Amino acid sequence: MNNKCYLAYNKLRIKYVNTIIFIYDGDFIRVYDDDALIINSIMGYELCIHDSYLSVGFPEKSYSKVVNELIQYGISYYSYKYNELFKNNNCYSKYLDIIKVKYELNKKVDNMAIKIKKLYYIDNDNISLIDNYLDQLFIK
Repeated sequence: MNNKCYLAYNKLRIKYVNTIIFIYDGDFIRVYDDDALIINSIMGYELCIHDSYLSVGFPEKSYSKVVNELIQYGISYYSYKYNELFKNNNCYSKYLDIIKVKYELNKKVDNMAIKIKKLYYIDNDNISLIDNYLDQLFIK
């Protein structure tokens, strides 16, 4: 990651609260942290998980496609390169709250899957117990 991009993002974050901030890095556009969660959820672009931050990158040629989606969702954005600010009914916080719940749930499910896979190699009998327990949960 280009450290200058993340520093620029953090400076702009102070001014543009509840707004997606597009940072340009060559032919790519990057978004970070909460913005990355939103873009990942809306556009399906890969979420990169780093030690202390999240990021999503996409080609600059996809900019108008991303912006059109944000407008449809009523999410404000700021383009550093074009000095373009779009403010609408700003649903940023609303979508972020929903997305964070889903993100945390997915992390828990992923961690459970890792533990179950490890258990499979250690104690195969417990896999059947877990499977039966899950079946009972879905019957209720």
